[in-house]
Amino acid sequence: MKSTSLTIASIALLLSAAIATAQNTVRKSVNESANQTMLTAIDDSLTATGCSQWFQPQLISIKGFEKRATDTKETMLVTNNTTFDISRIKVRFRYTNYETGELLHQRDEWLDCEIPAGATRSVDIASFDRHRRFYYYLSPRSRRQATPFAVAVKILRYDIIATATD
Repeated sequence: MKSTSLTIASIALLLSAAIATAQNTVRKSVNESANQTMLTAIDDSLTATGCSQWFQPQLISIKGFEKRATDTKETMLVTNNTTFDISRIKVRFRYTNYETGELLHQRDEWLDCEIPAGATRSVDIASFDRHRRFYYYLSPRSRRQATPFAVAVKILRYDIIATATD
């Protein structure tokens, strides 16, 4: 009986120590920086050790973003400035109210598109705005009541196309 209570006390002590040392992994804030020709980039310095020669997200640019209040899709131009052909890109989109800066929505999306090195492609994705209440602040304004939004992007990942040669 004494060994059972000692075992229970030991387990309780270990659990309380584990809970006390739990690590908080929630980020406090994300810095943003603007670029005149491209969409705003979410600056978060995502580089894996030893991968910097392969993963260079600054070489992928997204510009020409467009979404009117009546649109169900968002359209953008994606440029691949790497030396590799890429097959798809994972992007974090952060939508904010253009007038107040309030966060409206954030999502990670795969852009499935083959883009040769040095080329630009137009890409469409389903809009975050399913109720058609928002429009991108640089897109033409519609007659219906809608709120302008801004979007910031961050390249999280891209896949390189590797082909066999004879």
